[in-house]
Amino acid sequence: MVIILLGIAFIGGVFVGYRLPERGEPFIASLMGIGKEKKEEAATSTKIASGDFLPPGESAKVIAVLDGDTFVIEGGEQVRYIGIDAPEKSAPEEKVCFADKATELNNELIEGKTVRLIRDTNDRDPLNRLLRYVYVEDKSGKGIMVNEKLVLEGAAKATPYPPDTKFEEKFKKAETEAKDGERGLWGSCK
Repeated sequence: MVIILLGIAFIGGVFVGYRLPERGEPFIASLMGIGKEKKEEAATSTKIASGDFLPPGESAKVIAVLDGDTFVIEGGEQVRYIGIDAPEKSAPEEKVCFADKATELNNELIEGKTVRLIRDTNDRDPLNRLLRYVYVEDKSGKGIMVNEKLVLEGAAKATPYPPDTKFEEKFKKAETEAKDGERGLWGSCK
């Protein structure tokens, strides 16, 4: 009788919650793969937070680059990078130092690619363009913040537009690094 009760208790423990010490999950759940999704989800959110992957946000395909800090996504919406300002030419004949190079770099980074768009406080600027921090996946699968990359390469200046200042310090640091290295406009436009 004691053996039967111990057997029932053991089988009940397996079904109700006996945990495998090395994995910390119920035995039956481990056999069925239950809980696996939660572990994968937790691992992914950790990687996103550390910058290994693209952060969560709206995805859109870039169909045209207009200049160093503005582009067009599928559907025709124009997007303006938050927190930066790239040299731009106002008229086709006007020569503005580093405007063409800034546009070229922006084009290399995002043209034809799917990007992740992250909003700050304001949704649009006075010209009705979407205001976003923009991320793109590099060749190794890591997420790159394009706003910061353009400043780091000297293709744009860090220019805060309150209240959208979430990454103001990050952009200032990138600008200092670009100035110190005389990269982009900091080396070409004296």
